Order: sequence, then structure tokens, then C-alpha cells
Amino acid sequence: MSVTTVKVSNLSLGASERDVKEFFSFSGDIEYVEMRSDTERSQIAFVTFKDAQGAETAVLLSRTKEKVVVAEDEQRRKMVDDFAQVHLSESPKGSDSDESKPAPVQGLIL
Repeated sequence: MSVTTVKVSNLSLGASERDVKEFFSFSGDIEYVEMRSDTERSQIAFVTFKDAQGAETAVLLSRTKEKVVVAEDEQRRKMVDDFAQVHLSESPKGSDSDESKPAPVQGLIL
């Protein structure tokens, strides 16, 4: 299965779905964007491209110290569920299992 979804973290609270779409439109055709609160100071976005090339381009063009997690669609669903569980239970950092986590790659900040 091809990777089509990227997770963008550390987004400014002022960034809108439109901003994210505009920024990533240079990488490829976007199917949809899902945004969620992350911390009091940031939010995250899941950007799903119509094809894997868009997701790959987004990762290649993002060269900062922040993380972007690239996940296949099935992994994305699990990642969203896991995020909701961790966020709601407020489990301590470092207690997450590495078993089913997608590998982090270099990413970007908006």
C-alpha cells in the first residue's frame, strides 16, 4: 500500500485548513485535510494526497527540525485513534510502545 497521508505537527493555532491546503498544494493534489488540537499552543494536521507522489514530495520539501510522520491510510486511522486515547488519558511521555508507530522523518513548521 502506498503512503498518501502525512501528519504535520507543531502547527500554529492561527494556521487554518486553507493555509495548510495552500502550503501543501505545491506537493500534489490534496484529497482532504483533517486538523486537530494538539497542545495549548499548537495543532496537528493530517494531509491526505490523491497519490503517494504528493506525500513523498511534501516530505522531501520539508527540511526542518520538527517531525512529520508519514503513515499509510491504515496506520493513519490507528495513529488517530492512538492519539485520541493518549490525549484523553494523558499518559506520561515515554510510555508509548514503539511497536506500531510509523517511522518519523524530517518535516516542517507552519
